[in-house]
Amino acid sequence: MSRFAVLAIRFLMIVIGFCAAVFAASAFFVVLTAGSAGIELGEPEEMDRIGLVVATGLGALFIGYYSFLPAMIVVVVGEIFGNRDWLFYAVGGACVAVAGVTIFWSSGGQSENQTSMFALAATAGVCGGVAYWLVAGRGAGSWHLPRKLENSTSNQSAES
Repeated sequence: MSRFAVLAIRFLMIVIGFCAAVFAASAFFVVLTAGSAGIELGEPEEMDRIGLVVATGLGALFIGYYSFLPAMIVVVVGEIFGNRDWLFYAVGGACVAVAGVTIFWSSGGQSENQTSMFALAATAGVCGGVAYWLVAGRGAGSWHLPRKLENSTSNQSAES
């Protein structure tokens, strides 16, 4: 496969992984906030389910908007160094979420209880980071793997 195709497929996996992370973090955040608001999620009625789906979608839009730049920093670091560990992406997701909340507050949004908002965001970020790792993080750095293989085979042939 050509180098361009490998990079294009890797980029597509990163985009899909980011979307999965955003939706996972949003769904986790909506379920946590619904539970803290006193809404029981045991067997929701149809209107409750529609509300949860709409809230997850709208939450994903906001989470994706405010966490894009911090998330790309984590993705680039993970890709360059080839980090394939789930813990790196879980901690990175928590850091991205806290950075996203900070960016949100600096743009004018406020919260009554900042400590609980940071805790909610961090736990949702961990969920999003693990979702990214499941989709794209396990193959981090695979785009420069052929170069390593080519160098190792050329070194072996030179030694012979």
